[in-house]
Amino acid sequence: MKLLITGGCGFTGSTLAQAFRELDPTIEIYAVDNLARPGSEENRLRLNALGVRVVHGDVRCPSDLQALPGVEWVIDAAANASVLV
Repeated sequence: MKLLITGGCGFTGSTLAQAFRELDPTIEIYAVDNLARPGSEENRLRLNALGVRVVHGDVRCPSDLQALPGVEWVIDAAANASVLV
């Protein structure tokens, strides 16, 4: 099975990627992330070590997604979080 997680280097996306990796090591996991959030690079290194293929890209840019392989499942964890005070 091939799985794509958008926002894969964020908290939710990286946690899901790790959980799926632990659940079934045979799943091909791809994570796409724009790496704009502080901490994304740290999660990227951790996911790479787990065998998750991390792709730098933005889901708002169709050309960034064209290079990704076909997958059976997509989990959309991409967000542009903000807190207004």
